[in-house]
Amino acid sequence: MSVINYQADNRILVMTKGHPYNRDDFFAIFEDLEGVEATAVEQPACQVFFQPELAQEYSAFVCYDMPGLDFQSSSSDDGLAPRYVEPSPALRKNFLDLLEAGHGFVFLHHSIAAWPAWPQYAEIIGGTFLYKPGDVRGQHFADSGYRHEIEHT
Repeated sequence: MSVINYQADNRILVMTKGHPYNRDDFFAIFEDLEGVEATAVEQPACQVFFQPELAQEYSAFVCYDMPGLDFQSSSSDDGLAPRYVEPSPALRKNFLDLLEAGHGFVFLHHSIAAWPAWPQYAEIIGGTFLYKPGDVRGQHFADSGYRHEIEHT
């Protein structure tokens, strides 16, 4: 992603931040896609691109980000889970307007945990990660659970 491909058929905006990952390996994926010009922007700066006039420059947004979680503050109701942060009304409106207009989105891995205070986001992407017990489509669930430093074979 170090050279700008002005002849690319598709321009995508890759949104990151909110969780650790190997940057070099991740972005190597996009460098190998023929006809695709990928630009990376981190949260929260990438939220600006949800404005329709800026979004139109891109065929799709690739979301590998995890906004809406404050890991430096715990939830007031249990003192354990991260504090949930609401997306701004403008971001919600712009996001919904882009979906209505048919703008392309690709949601990868960690993005399922994004915006937990906004249930409609989970409906849009088709799932959610629960950092604490909660309701999904009217049914109560335990937290999703996760463990760090686990090796899988």
